[in-house]
Amino acid sequence: MTDRQQAPYLAVADLATHNNVLYSETDTVFDQHSPIMKLRLDATSTEYIGLLGLLNSSIACFWLKQVCHNRGAGDIGGGLATESWERFYEFDNTRLKQFPISADMPILLAEALQGYAEKQSHLRPEILVTTGIPTVRRLEVPRFCPTRCM
Repeated sequence: MTDRQQAPYLAVADLATHNNVLYSETDTVFDQHSPIMKLRLDATSTEYIGLLGLLNSSIACFWLKQVCHNRGAGDIGGGLATESWERFYEFDNTRLKQFPISADMPILLAEALQGYAEKQSHLRPEILVTTGIPTVRRLEVPRFCPTRCM
């Protein structure tokens, strides 16, 4: 595996109602429809997290919905998408490359949210089933409060 193929990276949900970007440092395989973003080889995890926070922001969502293809409703048969939350957009690398990146990235908030997500990663189904039978007690976790994460 070459240096360029190794983690970290940002992955984007290609067809969704809202922008969904994830940061990963693990080797994961995605299909041809999931855009993957890699920064320069010497980029730090803080730079990735800053970009993650920016791309997951409501401002990025607004911008992406202006420039990305609206695929319509996602229900059976397409139907009429009368509400904006029912419309699916195709987020592709061509449009993502055009996103205007601000020098002021929400790094602290993004780091807090990423840290919380990593703390909760033990609740992923593939992890839960390897450590025993999932019970209500094992699934109980403290409720998320952004102020506790910072």
